[in-house]
Amino acid sequence: MVKCAYDTGVEVGVRLIFLRHALVLCVIIICAHADSLCIEEGDVASMSLLGKILAILNLLTLIGAGMLSTMVYAQRQSWTHTLFLANLYLDGLPVDENEVDRSGAPVAERIGSATLTAMFGSADVPKTQEGSVREVAQDLIKRIKGEVDPDKQANMVRVYAQAIVSQPGEWEDLILMMEAKDNRGAALMALGYVCRPIFREHLMPTAFIKKDRIKELMGDEAGSTSLASPNEYISGDTLLADNAVFEKLLKSDSPKRIATWAMLAKLDLLFDSAGISLMGADNKQAQIPGSDGSAIPLDPRTRKLVTARLLTILGLAGDQASDKINRLVSVVGPRAFLVAMEAEAADMRALNTEIEYRLKQSMERFVERHSATIEEIRGLDREHARLQTDLADIKTLLDRQPALIEERKKNLAKLEADLKRLRGDSDGLFQSLQAGAKNLYQRRRDLQGIVEHVSQLEKRARDLELR
Repeated sequence: MVKCAYDTGVEVGVRLIFLRHALVLCVIIICAHADSLCIEEGDVASMSLLGKILAILNLLTLIGAGMLSTMVYAQRQSWTHTLFLANLYLDGLPVDENEVDRSGAPVAERIGSATLTAMFGSADVPKTQEGSVREVAQDLIKRIKGEVDPDKQANMVRVYAQAIVSQPGEWEDLILMMEAKDNRGAALMALGYVCRPIFREHLMPTAFIKKDRIKELMGDEAGSTSLASPNEYISGDTLLADNAVFEKLLKSDSPKRIATWAMLAKLDLLFDSAGISLMGADNKQAQIPGSDGSAIPLDPRTRKLVTARLLTILGLAGDQASDKINRLVSVVGPRAFLVAMEAEAADMRALNTEIEYRLKQSMERFVERHSATIEEIRGLDREHARLQTDLADIKTLLDRQPALIEERKKNLAKLEADLKRLRGDSDGLFQSLQAGAKNLYQRRRDLQGIVEHVSQLEKRARDLELR
């Protein structure tokens, strides 16, 4: 804006200079002509020459001022486009062809190929957010119609349907509906899933379904009480009371067909709020269902918020490559993208809190119901830990067994060598003892002989004494 103000001042100044020199040139020409009529011929020639010189100088000045004015205008156009591009980067593309700027001019008319190439690297991009939503819708419808496998169809739609889930109960219905094995279970879960509100900006007392979606389901069959309503949307209460719809769902060729129908019915309302119909209608106004089922158009500001939220949700639900995210931010604008991400984060926090609360309650009930079993399991776990320790010790011993055997063999060989050596020593000692014993025996016999001789001598001595 500073550049534009400066540029406007410069352009006005250049125009004033241009106008001043033009007036001076005209005055000089008039004066020169008047002098040529009123004074003498010599003076006329002198004044005419001076007037011509001044006229030429003013003419050159006039040309320079014109060139300068052209340069200023070209620079002004460049700055204006830069400012316009900067505003697009901040606010994103216009929501539709009718969105106007502050001057009242349609924004989409000012977006050319150069602008789209500067923002997205290619001119083959819709000029409006509505066009981007239409691309997503057409791509989804094309892929659904081009796929004959019900399972693959359901998985395609599920990518977008699960992105708008904001309640644990809705998650449960979606999962049970996708995992249903028969039509009855799928139909019950589908009706429960459809009859949950999805709007965050506009909370409804009940959920709604588009009447055209029921018409598509029923086909030529009559008997549906929902189709008798004059309004474009049918409330969830009316849908649950319509037995013909339930019977028609039971006749579907597979549970996945029912799931696909229910998810598309959920996405209908989201695309309707952006002005795009999944049923194939063009030029639809951006609307949401009222409390009675009538269509309520959205004001431009609310529509822009809802459209940015829709593009952000669906953009993050698909391929999250960096170039896709960058394009998404350029389409909706970083401000709207930030608001949408904050809203998504708030929904995820609320969902996470609810899930944690339910898990805590479920855990408490489980512990209360199976406390004895839990204690028994804990005891078995402790016994298992003890056995594991013992097993580890046994494994350690088994691993050390070869080394212990080798050590014992070495000890046994050493003991055998020591025993052999000691046996040799003991044999020598035994022989020495035997020789000593023989020598002792012989000395004992000698002593006995001496004792007997001494006894005889004593006897003789007593006999001599007696004599």
